[in-house]
Amino acid sequence: MNQSGATAGSKEFGSREKAVENQYVREKEAEQLKALKASMDAAAAAKKEASKSDSK
Repeated sequence: MNQSGATAGSKEFGSREKAVENQYVREKEAEQLKALKASMDAAAAAKKEASKSDSK
C-alpha cells in the first residue's frame, strides 16, 4: 500500500499518537486518583467527627 505524503501510515505518527493517548490516560487517572483521595479524606474526617460527637 503506497501512501505517499500521508502521515497516518508513518511509524513516527503512530508513535506520537500512542504517546499522546498515553499522556491523556495518565492525566485522567491522576484526576480520578485526586478525586478519590479527596473523597477518602472527607469520609475519614466525617468518621472522626462522628466518633468525637459519640464520645460526648
